[in-house]
Amino acid sequence: MGRSETYGSTTALIPPSSSRSVLPDRFLEQCLVLRNLFRLMKPDAKKRLISNIVGSLGNTPKRIQEKQIGHFLKADPGYGRGVAEGLGINVEHLVPQEPVLASD
Repeated sequence: MGRSETYGSTTALIPPSSSRSVLPDRFLEQCLVLRNLFRLMKPDAKKRLISNIVGSLGNTPKRIQEKQIGHFLKADPGYGRGVAEGLGINVEHLVPQEPVLASD
């Protein structure tokens, strides 16, 4: 069945290990939690989150920005693309070749 983790008032489902890929368990769990929480957010909350991340990453080196965008893309394409757009970065070369998480 899997387990769930609660963050504030939101609970995110973590699937059982039999449905995981070859990625390290903790990284995949973090991607799943991030995806589930992002998808539960209202559009205005998503915009605020992306704006805050863009503000925080704005002065970091481009390689770090791209690495973080890659993580966000793995969790949810809209999340990663939103951050990339805010930073003025083209995501086409950052998009994972194979999806890390199955799409709902």
